[in-house]
Amino acid sequence: MFEKYFLMKNRWKSSLAAKQLTYILLFSSIITLFVTLIQLYIEYRADISIVKTQIEQIEKVHLESLTNSLWALDKNQIQIQLNSILSIQAVEYIEIRYKGLSLFSVGQFDKSKHTIARDFKMIINHAGKNKNIGTLRVIVSLEGVYSRIVERALVILVTQGMKTFVVSMFILFIIHRLVTRHVIALVNYTKKMDLNKPYDTILKKEGSSGYRVLRINSKYRCL
Repeated sequence: MFEKYFLMKNRWKSSLAAKQLTYILLFSSIITLFVTLIQLYIEYRADISIVKTQIEQIEKVHLESLTNSLWALDKNQIQIQLNSILSIQAVEYIEIRYKGLSLFSVGQFDKSKHTIARDFKMIINHAGKNKNIGTLRVIVSLEGVYSRIVERALVILVTQGMKTFVVSMFILFIIHRLVTRHVIALVNYTKKMDLNKPYDTILKKEGSSGYRVLRINSKYRCL
């Protein structure tokens, strides 16, 4: 039983169909992987762009009012505004610093994680002069971006892999119908062909496939 199994397995490995399927799947897999990487890169750039847009919105919406609260030393208002910024998606840590000292901070972040940090100068106009009264640091986590990319990669690879397999099997079927079965018929015919037999006898036994072989055989004899 095992001998028959290994014999069939070796025949399959050495068969033309197996080689065709291997080449088709290999080529299709490379194309699928290449297209998947491009798609993931585009989506990654789009997600990073969204994160940067959120940071820019913090500068436009919150920086001026937060600077005024800091100038007025309104600690309660500062804390409320910082918590409001912290509630924005992906924002992990916010800090107001002045000359290297931390004045206010909310949230926490892990230095080992992937993050984007942006610093904004807190400038107030007083007596016709601009004064830098602090620096607002915003740290945004990219963990959500990476986790979404991984999830998308798995989904894309599974769906594209299934499509690739189905298309590969269809291509193999078409090749088999148009080419491979005729090649196999030709090989099988030549193995048992007797050139001394009359053409009519061979034609009756082999049918249309035998007729194609006879045409080749006829040309061969003329050489």
